[in-house]
Amino acid sequence: MGIPYLTATLEPYAVRRRLQHEAVVIDGPALAYHILHVCRVNGISQPPYQLLGQSTVAWLDELSSHGVAAQAIYFDGHLPTSKRQVRMERLTKSTAQISRFFSSTPQGCPRNQLALVDSKDDGARLDILKTGILPGTKPFADPSFLVPAIIDALRQSPQYQALVSLVPGEADIYCAKHVLERGGSVLTSDSDLLAHRLGDGQVVFFRDLHRDTNSAILCSSFAPKEICQKLGLSPLADPPRLAYERKRLPCASLAQLVGVCSLPVLDRSDYHMFRQEYEYREGDEFPEERLLQLNQLDPRMSEIIVQLHHASSKPNGKHGDIRMYLPVLIESPTKGNAWEQSTPVRQLAYTLLGLATPDSSTPILEYRRIQSTTQKGRKIETVSAAEAQRIIDEMLDLMERIKQVTCGHERFYWPLLCFAVDMCECQKQDKQSHAWHTFQKRHKPSVAGANKISWDIVHFVAQLQATCYSLRILRQVLFIVLGSGMELIPPNIKQMRTALRDLPPLTDFPDMNGTLDLLVTSGKNGLVRALSELLGVSLPLAPKPSDSFRVTKNVKARTGSKRRDEASHKLALQSKDSTTENKFSLLSVD
Repeated sequence: MGIPYLTATLEPYAVRRRLQHEAVVIDGPALAYHILHVCRVNGISQPPYQLLGQSTVAWLDELSSHGVAAQAIYFDGHLPTSKRQVRMERLTKSTAQISRFFSSTPQGCPRNQLALVDSKDDGARLDILKTGILPGTKPFADPSFLVPAIIDALRQSPQYQALVSLVPGEADIYCAKHVLERGGSVLTSDSDLLAHRLGDGQVVFFRDLHRDTNSAILCSSFAPKEICQKLGLSPLADPPRLAYERKRLPCASLAQLVGVCSLPVLDRSDYHMFRQEYEYREGDEFPEERLLQLNQLDPRMSEIIVQLHHASSKPNGKHGDIRMYLPVLIESPTKGNAWEQSTPVRQLAYTLLGLATPDSSTPILEYRRIQSTTQKGRKIETVSAAEAQRIIDEMLDLMERIKQVTCGHERFYWPLLCFAVDMCECQKQDKQSHAWHTFQKRHKPSVAGANKISWDIVHFVAQLQATCYSLRILRQVLFIVLGSGMELIPPNIKQMRTALRDLPPLTDFPDMNGTLDLLVTSGKNGLVRALSELLGVSLPLAPKPSDSFRVTKNVKARTGSKRRDEASHKLALQSKDSTTENKFSLLSVD
């Protein structure tokens, strides 16, 4: 995560040159944040995921046009326990920034701070190599799903999908290993790369890329091995040693660092621990079949898989907690956590994953809306296979009902399904639903062009995104489970996988634009009344329904059990008396 002042210390020894006709490997997370910066210096402070994806592909195309061949793009698939403190500090900082911004804008979130995009805002008009400081107001938060959205965009690109590699560790270690073995340059924003042994490899920072008057791409190139030679360091005083002393002595001059590097290490144990952070260890090899799994997942799900793998290799089950760090959402701090109502979806995912993972019954600790570095995660207990099967049946039934409601308005299917999941959980807990409160209100078309968007709507969007991402986690788990060959899994999960097949990628997740369209359209077309009938909730001041959204009373009779196989139907009958405890049960529409 970077060594302070290391880049500045070595800057005088960087070589200014053209970046052309050469092979590179790319630090994926650094690329994602660089693309975000590119969008922002072009005047789009909160770019939507679609634009971020387009811009990433355009940026790679630009490099390719200059003969720069990307050989691999590595993304973190797991962060070591040594990085937990830094991670918690960053998550705490992000949560605090959102809280402070909310306090300063109680009347509504300024439009320019949300991913609201006009038709003219597209990747084609961006200067993809533009540099400089951000214009206007500094954004108060980064996109919640930035890195996985970039991964999605690359996986959907025929030209670049084969380059994406989600690794069972930190991306910088795999970037360094790649150039050590094959040569070339690493494109990154992380000064940690200067602490690695790269052989004849070089490091190029994204921030230094720019065009000259002839449209060539210029860069500053760091060659750690050559720099150490120019400094007159002995072969034993390699890049890791220089980086270690820089970290240990942040105020020392370069001459002082060179002098210290010529002496024996003062604390060998500390230095050994430091070096371990920058070394690829053969003993950490991940099973080939698991590597194939990782490349179908999000970084956060990849982390769960890697943690479970490490846990299964520990004797007598002596392993640490399995942790899920959920993304920080742009939400209202005065409302309940936007992740709360979609917890049953993730609980189902964790349960199925546990059933497919031998000797794994470890609960997951979820971290969300982190307000302190000492905050404990929330333990999510798994359920039995029979309970998981029943929950899946309830979800399948709910999905079929929402299809009935959105017939002819399919673009609203996934947002409304997410909304319905929220409503069902609120009913189960006997809580008022913020989502329903926001959805059933009358919204004038002018709200889409307002300078400020109410925090109620901002929070509503966060809830939709949280549920959609939870469904995404479930879909990825189903991919793993169905490939495991386990016989103890519920028999209806294939139906669940089919039902989630068309779940949109992150680039098409519910966003502010689409949600405002939904809120405005719902009042016109009677969608509010249709959902109130479906979910069995009261409807104050409801608009007159249109025929296209009328829900008939026998929807449940038509769709409730037509997909269930014999085993599923039998279990449903056995658990009929516990309907009120179902995670996704609905009040009768009869």
